[in-house]
Amino acid sequence: MMAAVCTAVYALTMPGAGPARAASPQIVHAVLIKDRIQAITNPKFVSVRDAVFMQPRDRVIGVVVNGVAKAYPLRILRWHQVVNDTIGGTPVAVTYCPLTDNAAVYSRRLRGRTITLHPSDELYESTSLFRDNLTHSLWSQFNGKAVAGPAKGQQLEALASINTNWMLWDNFHPKTVVMSSDTGFVHAYETDPYGIYEGPGAAQFPVSNEDKRLPRYELVLGVDVDHHAEAFPLRRLFAAKPPVSAELGGRKIMVVFDPATGTVGAADDQRHIPAYLGQWFGWAAFHPNSAIWGKELPKPPPPLPIIFKDAGDLSHAREGNSATLLKDGKVLIAGGDNGRAPMVAQAELYDPAKHAFVPTGSMKTPRGGHTATLLADGKVLMTGGMDDLHVIDAAEVYDPATGRFVAVAPMHRKREKHTATLLKNGQVLIAGAMPATPSRPRRRRFSIRPKDNSSRDRR
Repeated sequence: MMAAVCTAVYALTMPGAGPARAASPQIVHAVLIKDRIQAITNPKFVSVRDAVFMQPRDRVIGVVVNGVAKAYPLRILRWHQVVNDTIGGTPVAVTYCPLTDNAAVYSRRLRGRTITLHPSDELYESTSLFRDNLTHSLWSQFNGKAVAGPAKGQQLEALASINTNWMLWDNFHPKTVVMSSDTGFVHAYETDPYGIYEGPGAAQFPVSNEDKRLPRYELVLGVDVDHHAEAFPLRRLFAAKPPVSAELGGRKIMVVFDPATGTVGAADDQRHIPAYLGQWFGWAAFHPNSAIWGKELPKPPPPLPIIFKDAGDLSHAREGNSATLLKDGKVLIAGGDNGRAPMVAQAELYDPAKHAFVPTGSMKTPRGGHTATLLADGKVLMTGGMDDLHVIDAAEVYDPATGRFVAVAPMHRKREKHTATLLKNGQVLIAGAMPATPSRPRRRRFSIRPKDNSSRDRR
C-alpha cells in the first residue's frame, strides 16, 4: 500500500488585525497583521546540501516546471503571501492565503506581458487579493482571476503544485533547490503571524455562500475539472485508505493522500493537476454547487462518564506509599509514612471485585518514597526509599502467590525518589535519586538475587 502511495505522490510531484469595512458586496478591506506584507520579487535559492535551515518535517510548496524543481518553505511564504519567480523559463507566482490555508501557483503571463503580483489589504470571499504592477487590477488567490480593475474577468493559468514536507520532496527531487531564508526582509519566520485567524473561534470575514454541509474549517482537497467541482474531505480519504478514483466532468482522476506526510493531490492520467487544499469555507464560497466525495463518517460514541466510587478505607493510614497493579487485577499497597516513626512496613491488597482492602505480608524493611516495579513473572520489586530518617539501599520482592516479601541483594547505593524501569531482558534500570550523601546521581542496573548471594550490583 505504501508503495502505491509513494508512486502516486511521485506522479503528483512531477511536471496585527484591524477592523474590516465593506468596500463592495464581496470585497472587504482588512489589515490582517500590523506589519506591511511585502512580496518576494528576487528570491534566492540553495541546493539540498546547503539547506541547513530546513528540517525534514518543514512544509514546502513544491513546483516542477519544464523539468526544473523548486521548493518554497511555507513558513517563509506565510509572511509574504506571494513569491514572484521564474521556473524553467516560465514566470510564476507562488501564492498563499492565510485565511483558507491554501497555496496556489500561477503563470505571470498576461496577454504576452509578464506581471508582478503584490499583496493588498483587500479580501475577496475571505481570500487574499493581489495587485499587479501593470494594470493595478486585483487578482484572487483562490483561482487567479481578476475581480476588479482593468483586467477584471481575465484569469491567470494555474500550475500544478504540491504541499508536502521537505523530506518527501527532497527524496523524489534530489536536484531540487529550495528558497533561502535570506529574503532581504527581517521576519521571525519560525513564528505564525496569523494565529488569530485559524481554527474554531477565529476571526471571520464574509463569504457569499456559507455552506453547512461540512464544518467551516474542515480540510478538503478541491478539484475542478471542466467546471465540475468536487471536494474530498481529508478525514474521509484517511478512512478510505487512498489512492481513490473518481470521475469528474467525464474524466477519471486519482486522488492520493499520505497521512504520514500530510501530502494530498490529484492526477489525471498520471499528470498532476492543480487543486485546492484548504478549508471548506473557501472552496464552498467559489463552488456553491460542489459535490462532496464519500459518505459522512459515523460519529464516535460519547466518552463514558468518569465516576468515582467509595472503595473503602485502607487498613493503615499512609502517604508516600507505592501502589502497583498486579496481573490478577488486584492492587498492592505497600509502605509509606503514617506520621510517626518508623515508616510503615505493612502491605495490603485492594480487591476491585469485592471493593475491599485485605492485609497481606509485611515488607522486610519499613520504607516510604520507594519504587515498586511489576516484573515479568508477576512479582513486584521494591527498591530504596527511606526507613525513617535515612535513605536506604535495601531491596525486596513481593510474591502474589505466597503473599510474602523476600529480601534480595541491595542496590549499589542508597536512593530515594529514583526511577525503576523494567527492561526487556528482565533486568530493572535504576536511575537518578536523592542520594544519602551529596554526590552526582548515577544510573545502575542490578540483577535480582537472593540476599545470601555474595554478588553485588553490577554496572
